[in-house]
Amino acid sequence: MRERFARSRRVFLMSLVIACGIEVAVDWNTTLFEINVLRGRISERRISYVHILAGAADEAMQRRDSTLLAHLSEGLFADEQVSFVRFVDGNANVLFEQLRPSYAAKFQRRRSAPFSKYYEKQLLRDVLGAMHHPDRLRESMVKSRYRDFPQRWTDAINALLAKVMTPPPVKNDGRQVMYQQAVRTEEHERDSTVTWAFGPVTARDLGAVLVA
Repeated sequence: MRERFARSRRVFLMSLVIACGIEVAVDWNTTLFEINVLRGRISERRISYVHILAGAADEAMQRRDSTLLAHLSEGLFADEQVSFVRFVDGNANVLFEQLRPSYAAKFQRRRSAPFSKYYEKQLLRDVLGAMHHPDRLRESMVKSRYRDFPQRWTDAINALLAKVMTPPPVKNDGRQVMYQQAVRTEEHERDSTVTWAFGPVTARDLGAVLVA
C-alpha cells in the first residue's frame, strides 16, 4: 500500500506540473497574441496613411512642391501617435518633412539629438530600400536581430500553421508599403518607442513617403 501510494503521489505531482505548464503556455500565447493584435492595428493605420499619401502626392512630387506636400500631410497629425512625416525624391533627397513640435522637444531631451539626425541612417536605408530593392529590404527586416520576442513567437506560430493550412494571400497594390518595427537606438538596442511605415510614391520612381 505504501508503494502504491508513493507511485500515486508521484503521478499526481507530475500531472500537476504538466497541467501548470500547459496553463502557463496558454496564458503566454494569449498575451502575446493580444500584443500582436494591438501592434497590428497600429501598423494598419500607418500603412493606410502611406497608401493615401502615396496615391495623392504625384503632382506635388513632380513639381517638387513642398507647400502642397505640407497641405497633404497636415491631417496626419490629428492622430496623436503620429510624430513625423517625410517625402523624398528618387535619390532620397528630402522634399518635405515635419515633426510634431511637442514630440520634437521631448525627443531632443531624451536623445540629445534631433529626430531626423538620430535616425538618419535608418530612415535613409528604408526609403532607398523601398524604392530600389524592396525584396532585399523585406528579407533583412524579417532577419533583424532587433525583432523582439512577440514578433519572433508570432512568426514561429505562423510558420507552423503554414504547414497545415494555406496562408491568406498577401495584398499587394504595387506600391510595396512596408512597416518597420525593429528600429534601434544608438546604443544598438531595440527602440520600443518608434515605428514607421514607408513606401514609394508611384511606380515611376518619383520618390517615397515615410510616416513614423
